[in-house]
Amino acid sequence: MEVLISEKINKKPQETLNFFKILMLEETKELAIKIEKVTEENGFIKLFVEGEDLEVFLNIIKKTFGLAPSHINNLKINPIFKAFISKIQKDKLYLQAGIIHPKPLDNIYIPIETLWSQLTYGKKEDINNIATQYCLFKDFPVEVRAVQVNESYVEAAFSDKQLQLFWEWQNFPFERVIIADTLINEVKKAIKLAHAKMEIAEIKSLSLLTHLLTCKLAISSKDLAFKLQKHLPSSRILAFIPKNVKIDC
Repeated sequence: MEVLISEKINKKPQETLNFFKILMLEETKELAIKIEKVTEENGFIKLFVEGEDLEVFLNIIKKTFGLAPSHINNLKINPIFKAFISKIQKDKLYLQAGIIHPKPLDNIYIPIETLWSQLTYGKKEDINNIATQYCLFKDFPVEVRAVQVNESYVEAAFSDKQLQLFWEWQNFPFERVIIADTLINEVKKAIKLAHAKMEIAEIKSLSLLTHLLTCKLAISSKDLAFKLQKHLPSSRILAFIPKNVKIDC
């Protein structure tokens, strides 16, 4: 069976595929399945797998990584899907989701009017300002909902789950660091080398190559990002400071 995983591997493709293979071997060691091949298609991970426990395996994949909506018709059945930001234009935020049937489709977008409605309370802000406020950089993973599905395009909006996550970022008093283009083992190694473990409340992987560090209270995300950048020179590291937190003096 061919399975397309909702994970982009544009950066470090071979290293990421090897890391994914190791993860899958660990996850499936008790299952009666055989992974025939791990490769990529259109920037997404693709598996060829067979075995008696295939349904169990698919549930594990769906929960851990997500299954890409490889056929456009899948969005009509399940409109909630994981996507990755591909580019930002004046009036649209473009996404990639792994749609390859009946033909590869990258024309998936959130119109700026939807961004205004969902993220700025109707205020007509510049799309680049919105992207900066919410760390909407290239390859950042988001959960979205299909609003309109067509063979040539998909119009989307952020899902309720994604909006809740953004709300927590902006309203909880924790600064955060987002690290992209890096595997989690490299992130943990950098934290150890930077002696930064005591500054971090939580480490969460948003995808194989994107990770979210939640700082402890009173810890500066900019300072933590600077420490980690020394040990992750090829990674993109962003410091996030919530804008809606009010501190009582």
